[in-house]
Amino acid sequence: PKIDRDFEISLHEWRLTAGAATPIPFEMLDFKLFTFNSALYPTIESLVVKTGDRVRIRFGNVMMGTHPIHLHGHE
Repeated sequence: PKIDRDFEISLHEWRLTAGAATPIPFEMLDFKLFTFNSALYPTIESLVVKTGDRVRIRFGNVMMGTHPIHLHGHE
């Protein structure tokens, strides 16, 4: 069947040292930030759909470790 909305969410983690201007990606030490599609909460965009839409959501873990992912506020 046809998909009306197709979303992809990538989880990434970043190391942030005290006083640093930018985070350090792809380093397997002391992760402090988790982003979805390179955005931090509260700037993460909502997945807006219409009632009756057929929706596909794909999750990708592009970080070194594992972290549980779940959706908030959906019915």
